[in-house]
Amino acid sequence: MKIRTVNLLPEEAKEEKQSSVSLQYLIFGAIIVFVIIILVDVGLYVMKFVNSNKGEDYRKEIEAVDTQLKTMATAEQEVKFLYSQYATFSAVQAESKNFVELNKSITDNLPKEVKLDSIQIKVGEDKQLMLSGKADTRKDVLIFLNALNEKSKFTEAVFTNTSQSVENNKETVKFEISAKIKP
Repeated sequence: MKIRTVNLLPEEAKEEKQSSVSLQYLIFGAIIVFVIIILVDVGLYVMKFVNSNKGEDYRKEIEAVDTQLKTMATAEQEVKFLYSQYATFSAVQAESKNFVELNKSITDNLPKEVKLDSIQIKVGEDKQLMLSGKADTRKDVLIFLNALNEKSKFTEAVFTNTSQSVENNKETVKFEISAKIKP
């Protein structure tokens, strides 16, 4: 059995169909070329505009970046300052709790005959206590010094200065004591 193909379209219709397809390709190609020309033209215009304002724009951008960097540097300094203030405040707050305990430790061990003129507490890595005052006798000052070393929050309490004087016909011992604060 032999199959035969029969063309039912006349030759003119076939040619017309081929020419309409060719026309479509031609129109499509023309549109693509037109779009490419427009894009190239727009690109050239943009490049021309950018190049004409390039120097001024770059100068403005550099100034803006410089201003931002200065602002950031200032902000960084402010943050560092605030952080140091916070660290100082935290240290003072922590030490203030200790300060109450330290004062209690001093007053609990202070004989009635010993009067303090000055209490200085140095904070930091080497926490120290500096006391100065007066007493009726050296024995009273020694009792206080020994109590600080044995029963208090201090260690290595020593005399840094002592002197005896007579005030109102009464002998007075002036002293200065230095001690380390126990951790």
